[in-house]
Amino acid sequence: MACGLSSRGGIVMWPRSRLHLASSYPDCEIIVFHLDLGSLSSVRSFVSQFLALGLPLNLLINNAGRFVYEQAASEDGIELTFATNYLGERI
Repeated sequence: MACGLSSRGGIVMWPRSRLHLASSYPDCEIIVFHLDLGSLSSVRSFVSQFLALGLPLNLLINNAGRFVYEQAASEDGIELTFATNYLGERI
């Protein structure tokens, strides 16, 4: 999907964990940033970095999710599944 968007002139922003895929598609323009949807400070940092580029946001695909039986808190003190699945993408 990312390469298809890039081949039509789009600029793709990619989480750092997927950086290895960028080397598989050398013709795609991919900008890589760190984003942890379970961390409010990470989301805010990502947004600031994106806004600094001055690029339009035409499409946003949030592909993150968490579901485990053990409860854990995020660095912000919020239940981690709730922070990742709901808050992180809505800030």
